[in-house]
Amino acid sequence: GNPQQTKVEAGEPFGAEALTYSKEHFLQRDVFVEVESMDRGGNFIGRLTTVDGNSASFMLVQAGLAKVHESAYGAPNYKQLIEAEEKCRKERIGVWTNYEEPTAKDEEENETENVPEVEEPVLGAGVINFNDSRFRRVVVTYVTPELKVYVQYAEQGAKVEQLQTDLREIFSQTKPVGGHSPKKGELLAARFTADNEWYRARVEKIEGNNRISVYFIDYGNRELITDLSRLTQLPPGMYFSH
Repeated sequence: GNPQQTKVEAGEPFGAEALTYSKEHFLQRDVFVEVESMDRGGNFIGRLTTVDGNSASFMLVQAGLAKVHESAYGAPNYKQLIEAEEKCRKERIGVWTNYEEPTAKDEEENETENVPEVEEPVLGAGVINFNDSRFRRVVVTYVTPELKVYVQYAEQGAKVEQLQTDLREIFSQTKPVGGHSPKKGELLAARFTADNEWYRARVEKIEGNNRISVYFIDYGNRELITDLSRLTQLPPGMYFSH
């Protein structure tokens, strides 16, 4: 794997804890991803479920590390999400630590709002059939601070691992020549800081003072490299995509 040491900027309360929780439970593990739609930014919207059938969103809400978004209304597990959120709110867990109950005035102002009733789900409705041909088994390779999840198709995992083995073997026999002057968009080999190993990467941005932003194409994480000795050309046969 290609672990990433992530510095989480100040943001949502318990954001760092939610990221750590997600890495511990979903990173480098078999999961199921059901894509329902795509937003204007090209990001997939859907559900992530563990092989045990546990919903990632429910696990985060239950741990007090997330709140139920209005877009979840109508989801098969909406009632369970609301119940888990209510429990955390009452017990002041996680994101609800500093929660204050609404005053009588607040309740009066909300009386005119229409709150949709939660319908009891029909037995069997929304049950995910993971044997459906629309699903493909994947492995989570990286989770960003914004909780964007990168995955590999499970059937390609062995191919990627073999590629890494071949790359390291080649570089152990023939020392890579560092100091390569990269071009934007170029596919090359970059040495990852966390484990000092070589991985396939694509150059995303080149700035002054040899500031090279690379994207590790087989794992989904990124790194800013300032030492050109940590960049070199890929050996022949390593340029194919998967």
